[in-house]
Amino acid sequence: MRRYETIIIIDPDLSKEQRIPVFEKLENLFEQQGGFLVAIDEWGDRKLAYKIKKRARGYYVRLDFCGTGDLVNEIERFFRIDDKILKYMTILFDKNADIEKIKEQIAEAEAVKAEAASKAEAASKAEAASKAEAASKAEAASKAEAASKAEAASKAEAASKAEAIKAEAASKAEAIKAEAASKAEAIKAEAASKAEAIKAEAASKAEASDDKSSDAEDKADESKPEDKQSQPEISESKPVEIVTAQPEISKEEI
Repeated sequence: MRRYETIIIIDPDLSKEQRIPVFEKLENLFEQQGGFLVAIDEWGDRKLAYKIKKRARGYYVRLDFCGTGDLVNEIERFFRIDDKILKYMTILFDKNADIEKIKEQIAEAEAVKAEAASKAEAASKAEAASKAEAASKAEAASKAEAASKAEAASKAEAASKAEAIKAEAASKAEAIKAEAASKAEAIKAEAASKAEAIKAEAASKAEASDDKSSDAEDKADESKPEDKQSQPEISESKPVEIVTAQPEISKEEI
């Protein structure tokens, strides 16, 4: 049995779902013609060296298979009649291919691929676990930092409130003190004013009393008889004897 390699360029505008019927048709042809599909490699969308059917790009696929010339003819006939295929080219890879050996190679490749996939999965899981652990640690650190900041903020807020309350209490105390001082000054001023009023009233009364006393003295003086002008009244019933005092003459004068 011969081994072939076919390169297919598929319309790049087709979606993945629209390319599936092409691969299913190829698998049916391998089964009908007794061929053996070694591998299908999808190279993907690539730029063409020149335009094909007005397309500047194409979706490349590589077929690796074993079969007869009839299988190649059927495959190429399918490519010619399907509008999804822009171009194809088949080359003979091995005239006498050993199917069993190829199967062993495929099994080994599958085992290597599975092992690589397992290692990749394990590495991915380990990386994911490491990232999760790092994320958990970072989250814990972030939460601890947030809690610390919140606690510090709470303490700062409490201190600020305490300072505000203290300042408010001091302000109220100063206001009460100022009000008390103002009231004391007002009471003092009122007492002084009353004292001045009482003093003024007492002075006014004393002055009035002095005036009254002076008037009384004046009246008393007016009612007294003058000594030089007034004579004692002589009673008619009793004669008044007038005695003239004679000065004494001493012996020395005689």
